[in-house]
Amino acid sequence: MADHIRSGTVSPFAGAGSPEINRSVTAATYWSNFRYIITISFFPGFPSSTKIKDTVWQSESYVRPVFAPLHRCFRSHFNIAPGSTNPVIVAHERAENVMMQWGLVPNWARDITAIHRLINARAENFKEKPIFRDLLRTKRCLVPASGFFEWKQEWGQKIPFYFYVKNDPVFAFAGLYDVWHNPAGTTLATYTIITTPANSTVAPIHRRMPAILRQEDEIRWISHYPLTAEEMQRILAPYPTELIEHNPVSDRVNNMREDDERVIQPLRGL
Repeated sequence: MADHIRSGTVSPFAGAGSPEINRSVTAATYWSNFRYIITISFFPGFPSSTKIKDTVWQSESYVRPVFAPLHRCFRSHFNIAPGSTNPVIVAHERAENVMMQWGLVPNWARDITAIHRLINARAENFKEKPIFRDLLRTKRCLVPASGFFEWKQEWGQKIPFYFYVKNDPVFAFAGLYDVWHNPAGTTLATYTIITTPANSTVAPIHRRMPAILRQEDEIRWISHYPLTAEEMQRILAPYPTELIEHNPVSDRVNNMREDDERVIQPLRGL
């Protein structure tokens, strides 16, 4: 299925108030059901569009300054799917928030309606994939998140599970981005989320998981300095098992129009 781009030039480093490239994108065919959420309601002192009642969210965790700009451009979303436009954090002259579409389009693509967009990038395959070499040097980004979903086949049906980081209401996936231009002046900024082998918490549900960055690695990941092979291996290691919690949730998440706190409410009886 083709993606449709609104015509007109949009700066890839536009601020929060700039026009969006496209919010009504028709998603391409993807190989994964992976989705994630961002709950801006946890930012201290910021207006909230939603309230979370579940006790797993009652935390006094400190939200890091690198995520502070999100409240200016993005409300809480509980069902973020491929093809949507979401905030990522890049280092330009400073760390800043940029709205991009989820599903990487390389800058050299001639026809973006025919290309298979990459929603995920396997950390183990970077050396084998030329598409990632330049991006790893100059276009690393943080993808803010509060949790993610994966599905498990049980009792003849797929049960969704919600995963989140203990005591960290907003964290970051490791991401890569690129900016595509065409001669007519259309600009499209897109991103992909890096994945790693699952840790022992996620593995019973799915063999892969997003690369969750430790707090001390977030600024290093988006810095302009190259990463050594040793740093890459350490930073993109599976997130520690003991820091991940999960619970089954209802099949509301299967409907992308469902986008409120009920999507992540624990499903009792499983």
